[in-house]
Amino acid sequence: MPNPHVKQINSAGITYCEPDWSWNTSRRPPTDHDLWTVFSGQGRLETSTTAYDLLPGDCFILQPRGVYIGTHDPDHPLVVIHIHFDPIGELALGFHRRLTRLSYLRETLTRSVINHLESNTESAVTFLEAALCEIESQEHLLDGAGAENERMEEIEDVCRRIYEHPNEAFRVDEMAKSFGLSSDHFTRLFKSQKGISPREYVLRARIEAAQDLLRSSNHSIGRIADILGYSDVYFFSRQFKERVGVSPSAFRKP
Repeated sequence: MPNPHVKQINSAGITYCEPDWSWNTSRRPPTDHDLWTVFSGQGRLETSTTAYDLLPGDCFILQPRGVYIGTHDPDHPLVVIHIHFDPIGELALGFHRRLTRLSYLRETLTRSVINHLESNTESAVTFLEAALCEIESQEHLLDGAGAENERMEEIEDVCRRIYEHPNEAFRVDEMAKSFGLSSDHFTRLFKSQKGISPREYVLRARIEAAQDLLRSSNHSIGRIADILGYSDVYFFSRQFKERVGVSPSAFRKP
């Protein structure tokens, strides 16, 4: 069994940042460690020495007494899961990493938050331990892949651009051309790494961005469709319902 990381969780939450969101810890620096992971949106996090452009997959372990300034794009608001905790001993994990496989991580962190809020202390710590092990595992995969990982990193760059600009029309033939590959070869390579086709990945990024805008903004359905590059709000609503199961307006209702 892996060595435990977590002594206790002090607070936890999922933040769907409002359009006017900003964050500055200079007046009240954190007193513990904070696992702070971005799952949607675009923004910027500044420390005393470095600035990070934020996209889904940016994961930090913020340090006690650190000064952090956060901002974001109001049209692409951040969704962040944050868990404040006290570690057992020194953490082997570094301050920042960019992760690419987010589904399992988001699920375990969400479960940790929910269990913490429901005072299920042991379960909350167990899920946070699982999340930290997943982060370590992804870091080891990236460190150990070497030159063989070059294509993987190129695909991850494409995926980050898709999430950064979900309004753009990412054409498979154009993406393949940038790799020097045929559309079929590029699609097979992409699918082997991400589990879905490039077209489906682009659509998923748009629908996830739409869900976050519906949760965290007061934009109309038409404005959200426009932000995400749809010229036809009815086509947007149809695609959204096909993948989410309800219409955008029904999704927004509390």
